[in-house]
Amino acid sequence: MKPIYLSPHLDDAIYSCGGKIAQDCAHGDRVEVWTVFAADPPVDLTPFARELHTRWGTGLDAVSRRRKEDSMACGILGADYRHLAYLDCIYRSVPESGTPVITRNEDLFTASPAQEKGLVRQIRDTLRELNPYHLPMFCPLGIGMHVDHRILRDAAEESGLPLVYYADFPYAADPAASFADLVPPLSAEEPYTIDMKSLELWTDAVEAYASQLSSFWSSSEEMRRSIRNYSGTVPGHTLWKGTSAWEVR
Repeated sequence: MKPIYLSPHLDDAIYSCGGKIAQDCAHGDRVEVWTVFAADPPVDLTPFARELHTRWGTGLDAVSRRRKEDSMACGILGADYRHLAYLDCIYRSVPESGTPVITRNEDLFTASPAQEKGLVRQIRDTLRELNPYHLPMFCPLGIGMHVDHRILRDAAEESGLPLVYYADFPYAADPAASFADLVPPLSAEEPYTIDMKSLELWTDAVEAYASQLSSFWSSSEEMRRSIRNYSGTVPGHTLWKGTSAWEVR
């Protein structure tokens, strides 16, 4: 089997499903991780984008460095990767007005996909073109309401391709996070187990995203502890199969 994990950014799929990916690869599946918003940024950055680059310690080479981190993380798990040429929301402008989509941190979770309907259609068409044999695609539920996660889910659902949904980590680890209302009607809940070797590879792969570590954790040790704890929760070891993806094991 050749499952495809759709990742909004250069870390999301492995943050969320690294243990499952490692285990599937060990069982002989040819797993691919497709990161959608992986294009090089424009030269003129917004103040907020510059602030993030500073926080990440990447300078102007942020996306290039993050792509290298992603290739390393996928290699640790044994997965292949593909980087699509769409801009992260921190680099995009609203088509009609030309204003930045994101100007502050709060915008990441409140910006509406409705203002970028053309982008949703473009991504939808790209997914159809790149997956002509309708292989199962693993899609984020959108927990946390990050605008890029929501846009990717909208595009994936519009594509008509068979979908399996995963919970978005680390947002799903928040005890206040709600995901029940994000699970599509008629989806089948599919728990799975993660062996200790795959769990260790998961944390090793997440550590490969060195520029992003401080965005969520104070140290590598905290990250590893957080993932171990999360893997024992319902969203940490559950997938939700859409009605057109029953063949996915």
